[in-house]
Amino acid sequence: MKGALGATASKRAKPDSIVAKFEAARGSKEIVARRSASPGSKIIVESGGTWAFCALLALIPAVSGTARGLFIPGLRTSDVLVIVCVVAIAFRWGASVVPFDRVGGSLLLYGLIYSLTTLLNFIERPELPSHALLKEMLGAPQYVLLYCATFAVSHKVDIVQTWARLSTTIAASVGVLAVLQSADIGATRKFLSFITGNPDIASPIPWMAPRSTGPFYSWHALGIYLAINGLICMAVILGFPRTRTAMFGMLVRLSLILLGLATGLTFTPLVILVIGFCLIVGVKRALLLLPVIIVAGFTLLLTTKLGEQFGSRVDAQERVASGASPLLPQTIGYRVNAWVNDYLPLIGENLWDGYGPLGERDRIFQFSESMYINLLTIGGIPLLLTFLLFMIRSVKSMNYVRKLEDIHPQVRTLGLAMAVVMESLLFAQFIHPYMADAGGAAMVIVALGVINGRVRAVAADCP
Repeated sequence: MKGALGATASKRAKPDSIVAKFEAARGSKEIVARRSASPGSKIIVESGGTWAFCALLALIPAVSGTARGLFIPGLRTSDVLVIVCVVAIAFRWGASVVPFDRVGGSLLLYGLIYSLTTLLNFIERPELPSHALLKEMLGAPQYVLLYCATFAVSHKVDIVQTWARLSTTIAASVGVLAVLQSADIGATRKFLSFITGNPDIASPIPWMAPRSTGPFYSWHALGIYLAINGLICMAVILGFPRTRTAMFGMLVRLSLILLGLATGLTFTPLVILVIGFCLIVGVKRALLLLPVIIVAGFTLLLTTKLGEQFGSRVDAQERVASGASPLLPQTIGYRVNAWVNDYLPLIGENLWDGYGPLGERDRIFQFSESMYINLLTIGGIPLLLTFLLFMIRSVKSMNYVRKLEDIHPQVRTLGLAMAVVMESLLFAQFIHPYMADAGGAAMVIVALGVINGRVRAVAADCP
């Protein structure tokens, strides 16, 4: 059976027998490890090393919104952690790692085109400051390196369960931060303003509905990061609940994630989360969960200040932007104004090589508010096409994973969750550059790498 990841499965098995095989294999490996070294030494090395890699990969998306230079000049905290992860992989496995698959190959092509067009535009436009070159050059290539590192680790060791647990735990902590920010408790806003470099967090605009950003620069990044982790929670809960304690812990994480997501008041991540919940619940035949989730959501809105904030957000959404069609809500109208008046003329003049990053002298709106407009501005049609190739291959790979029978149920359910995310982002990125945003982009890349690496390993009969 040929799949989108290029893997071949020799035969199909019933889900129950697959789970048994996985558990038996894990148990046998632990027995061999105990017998092959001094008492406990092999186990400590393997489990400790695996946990450390999982902790790094779970933490990287959460700190990808920190300001550059917080610890090392020119680099975000996530950049430093990616470098640490790559060095650790090289030290641990050397040249034996498998760095990427077809999805990673398309991402690599996108990164190369991004770097090439950025470099050429810096050469052609001397008004761009040379000190900004490093920042711009790290745009897409950082995600290539992150995917390769994640895929390599997941291909070598089974990190799916540990990574999912750690990622959702960190996301729950981010959700708590978002709630504290929304309620303006203690020095939360000042702390988040410091680590992100965004002064607006400490002093939000008074006439707007208060919207949390968490440890990211914007609420969009917070929203998509928490939405993906919310779907991971649901996938773990319905994939294979181990014990009541584990189930309760994951439900607590999910509740905190949903609370944090609600404080961001961003509709697109909420829509992605709801669609994902419905599909996962439907596929896993757990339809009794739907009314519970609906009742819990309405109770939250009716009994807390979040209901008032959502009302304010809806009122702002329904206003008509200046100069826009009265049929368009304010948040869409001002985007259309910016595209038509500023970006489309610029794109038309640089259709094949792009205009490059915007400089201080450019008298246009500084935020493209669309991934596709952003790509056409930076690198023209070639950059847009390579990005779409990556997105389409990601969608195909996740749909392939969700249909696999020769894989652990949790990996299959995670594949379904990420298929929803990737398909939704194809449309959502018309109105926001989610895959250029800290938080969401890194979360997507890590999740894809973890799932694809494990599928490739199982297909190749790797441990």
